[in-house]
Amino acid sequence: MSLAVRAWHKPTSGVDLYVEGKKIGRAARLAFLSREVSPAYAVALQTDRDLLQSTFYRLNAATHDLEAPFTALEADLLLSRVSFLIHILLRLAGH
Repeated sequence: MSLAVRAWHKPTSGVDLYVEGKKIGRAARLAFLSREVSPAYAVALQTDRDLLQSTFYRLNAATHDLEAPFTALEADLLLSRVSFLIHILLRLAGH
């Protein structure tokens, strides 16, 4: 996927390609998956991608907490939300 993202990315896309100048970032990968949507749908999809990233960040931070920050139900709901949003992006990308 990295080669395809690099080939697709344009500096004017509004999406940073690299994280800390090292590797292709999550935002660029998510934008790549939804690159062929209509402009009208792209607005809603940007909100979905932002939500997905904020959920990833919180789940990642929680892996370093000494005590579980979420109840079992909350963790299950967060994972369900991530799964659903990834499902939407993959369907849009034709997978």
